[in-house]
Amino acid sequence: MRGNAIRLHQALPSYVIEHVLFKFAYPAESHGQTAVEAAIALHPMVRDWSEQIIPIGVETQESAMRIINKTGPLRNAADRDHCLQSMTAIGLLHGRLRRIT
Repeated sequence: MRGNAIRLHQALPSYVIEHVLFKFAYPAESHGQTAVEAAIALHPMVRDWSEQIIPIGVETQESAMRIINKTGPLRNAADRDHCLQSMTAIGLLHGRLRRIT
């Protein structure tokens, strides 16, 4: 910068939080991050009786339902990483979500 000051077009105090999408350490499409977090948080409460659970309801934003609400076979890691149902179920069952290729 040769001693010149940095000039920004906007202040930074909340810009990053309001405009940047953070992807957490889960191999999951970003629209499913909250569902994965919730599933992992619930895991300790359901792990002992998870086999008794049949339906699981997930309410989320329209874009997640449109983009990652999947039906049918999940043939590879990319399919699983982009399936709301798969990400949520794995978080509930195992208390973690890691990439398995």
